[in-house]
Amino acid sequence: VNEESLKATFESLIATPFFSKQQIIGALLLITSTKKEAITEEIKILEAIGREIGNALTKMITEEKLISAQESFQMIFDALEDLLFIIAIDTMIILKANNIAKERLGFSSQEILQVNFLSLFPESHQEEGKKVMQATAMGKTQKCFLPFITKHGEIIPVETTCYITNFLGREAIIGISRERKSS
Repeated sequence: VNEESLKATFESLIATPFFSKQQIIGALLLITSTKKEAITEEIKILEAIGREIGNALTKMITEEKLISAQESFQMIFDALEDLLFIIAIDTMIILKANNIAKERLGFSSQEILQVNFLSLFPESHQEEGKKVMQATAMGKTQKCFLPFITKHGEIIPVETTCYITNFLGREAIIGISRERKSS
């Protein structure tokens, strides 16, 4: 459509804004080729359409921000050189582990999500590990020097600090484990 043709057919315009959190984020324009006044029914329909488009745009923007935040979190999570775990407070199952933890302990991304954190301690240290995790669950930051055992039986001396947190709407424990040089 050329400009002259548009000018010749443009007779009336009805506009309704899109809102997000009480701010205008766009507008819906209805251009007609005949001169007419908008009736209340048409205006209500356009406003309803505008609200729905505004809601959809807000949802899309929120989802994009969430995806970006998740990508940033994952990048930071995996950039750490320490072994990092997020552990379900009620079951002690690992909900998330960084790449270094998976690699160092010999687990795949899927396998690590089925591991009880306490099983990372050698059998002789599991009861002590359980006490540390229980104290953490009661809100006390804990530090322990219990070693880990890899999937293949290698003992790794570590210093682990545990904090209570909220992860995806559920109580969890963050465990940060730094390898120690064996003496």
